[in-house]
Amino acid sequence: MNDIERRLRWHEVRNDLYMENLADWPAALPAPSIAWLRRLPDENKGKSQKKYRDFYSFLMHEINTGRLLERGGPVEVNKTTRESVFRDLSIARDGAEVGESAGHSETIEVRTVRADDLAALFQGVCLEMYLDAWLAPYRQQGEKNRPDAAKKTGKQKDESTSQAALVADVLTLLKARAEAAGDAIDLENMPGQKAHFLDLMQKLEPSFKNMTSVQSLDRYLKGKCKWSLQARFNPDATPLYKKLFPEAWITPRAVSENRKKA
Repeated sequence: MNDIERRLRWHEVRNDLYMENLADWPAALPAPSIAWLRRLPDENKGKSQKKYRDFYSFLMHEINTGRLLERGGPVEVNKTTRESVFRDLSIARDGAEVGESAGHSETIEVRTVRADDLAALFQGVCLEMYLDAWLAPYRQQGEKNRPDAAKKTGKQKDESTSQAALVADVLTLLKARAEAAGDAIDLENMPGQKAHFLDLMQKLEPSFKNMTSVQSLDRYLKGKCKWSLQARFNPDATPLYKKLFPEAWITPRAVSENRKKA
């Protein structure tokens, strides 16, 4: 699929996703929107609805079992979107006014799945024209590739860069959440021990789950954070991480139960 065809597919569906102000595919979409893209334009309504339900059910199963990561992130939508559409996209907006009078776009926080994560899960699988168009830039030789990432040579170097970027993202979020909660975090003198941080990374990022020792984490920490020579005497950082990243300690069963209640 060439770039023109890929972008053309986006312009065919962006209005239906209430993202008409975006010129190209977003880096992430909510799970319901992804399931909606599974259908074909010439299919009958009954078949399209069944495809949506089946694919959405599969996506949520993969999320709940930890094989696919659902993250919080910004999504740009049209301000005129109806309340029912926000509900369908699983968007929670406390105190927000939703109407049809305004006509500008708005960026809101929503649980989304990144295209590169989805491409890695469905590597080599045909997902119909729209999903294949969205994932096309990320499918290259079985590796995760972001369009804005610098080109690297060698699979090991690509993976190392990706892992380091994930660590940097978590550290940035750790410092921001700590400041918001009134807890000071010094990245030059990290709380607890490296093992506690490795546990946090493994809970947040599935790609770290196969890491068996803290020494394996060292190459991704270089220049980003450090622990003091007396870190072995530090209190356990797990309670702090639980406070700042409660989503990391939600079990698949708990997530499933919470969704049922919602």
